[in-house]
Amino acid sequence: RIRERTRDLELSNQELNAFCYSVSHDLRAPVRTINSFVDIIFEDFEAQFPIEAQDYLGRIKRAGRKLDHLIDDLLQLSRVSRVEMSRRHVDVSNLVKEEVQSLKDTHRQKNIKVEIAPGLPVVRIDVKEKNQEKIFYVSDNGVGFDMRYAHKLFAPFQRLHTDEEFEGNGVGLATIKRIVTRHGGDIWPDCSQFLLIQAIFTS
Repeated sequence: RIRERTRDLELSNQELNAFCYSVSHDLRAPVRTINSFVDIIFEDFEAQFPIEAQDYLGRIKRAGRKLDHLIDDLLQLSRVSRVEMSRRHVDVSNLVKEEVQSLKDTHRQKNIKVEIAPGLPVVRIDVKEKNQEKIFYVSDNGVGFDMRYAHKLFAPFQRLHTDEEFEGNGVGLATIKRIVTRHGGDIWPDCSQFLLIQAIFTS
């Protein structure tokens, strides 16, 4: 009976992921069409509108951009669950170098120069072994969170901060959780130190 419930749950999740992917994909084109026409109205007719109408158009434009980003995040979340697994070692340093070179090759006429600004957030990664299992600790010096809401942290569209405080759709950590679980691991949060978010996951 437990196996049947597990199989039914997996099937429901697959159907939900397929539905999210289909809906998000179908929404992308009309949303971007709307955003394009709003941009045209701004460029060609903004000066002819009264201040109040310009404010309304600005709100439509911001809402359209937010919806576009939300659709992109939904598609990304669905792809993580649907894409075929391909495990291999990755050299992160070389990956960054390749991306920088790719940008330079794509925009040769723009004379791109990469600079790292001071005062950027710090991300620390530690690895420990316990009971023949590797445990990864990923922490940063961000704003932290209240552990009372830890159960919401990795759920899709659950945000612990307002749009005015931080941008986002609440999909990033949900995507990370799916990646970790698809690799056979688990992930959970810890906020035992001031201004420290620590995501712990197993291999």
